[in-house]
Amino acid sequence: NAEKARKNFEMERSLRDKVYIPKVFWENTSKRVLTTEWIDGVKVNDQKGLQRSLFVRIYGFQLNDVMQTVVNAFASQIFSSGFVHADPHPGNVFVRPHPNKSKRHHQIVLLDHGLYVEESEMFRHQYCLFWKALFLMDNETINQICKDWGIAESELFISSQIMKPYNPQTALHISSTQTVSLKDTYEMQMAVKDRIKQFLTDTELIPRELIFIGRNMNIVRSLNRELGSP
Repeated sequence: NAEKARKNFEMERSLRDKVYIPKVFWENTSKRVLTTEWIDGVKVNDQKGLQRSLFVRIYGFQLNDVMQTVVNAFASQIFSSGFVHADPHPGNVFVRPHPNKSKRHHQIVLLDHGLYVEESEMFRHQYCLFWKALFLMDNETINQICKDWGIAESELFISSQIMKPYNPQTALHISSTQTVSLKDTYEMQMAVKDRIKQFLTDTELIPRELIFIGRNMNIVRSLNRELGSP
């Protein structure tokens, strides 16, 4: 998994220099022991550790740049390569200065590649279409994709994905200025209780990838919130 993910990032021009995966030493690896390259870095959510680092004091530190790299890295896996790290908690995401000091920028190091999901080409295409349709307010496409996935309540599903009430009329989900009111949140919670039994029409149709990608996105979303949504 680590080597495959590494090759995928190396093919992404915008990420090959900013995302690193430690090398595996196969000659020292067995069925029970995995030996990889040692990495000196700081957990991505350790803000105090990052601020104390020599790299920060010399070159400065922009938390939003680091978080943007994290988001871009996993977005590339989800929407481009289709080979997705399903456990990107802060302990598996380190930050370090680029080993080449002339680069003068940070590098994200991804660890623990034991849990991955490989998307089918059909699912990857549908998932890309789903998010495109969401921002274009293309409800017909959204409903068709949800139907293909065995999801009867498309609006409820969207709300669970964007973590805010979905309203096709107000387009609250694509606004950077509108905030979610307590009333909207309460109504979403009540809708979940009332409609959860009708949420799925056929559990056999739910793509396995959707579960693991949801986990990935929720962890990254939580990390972004922990860092103050830079």
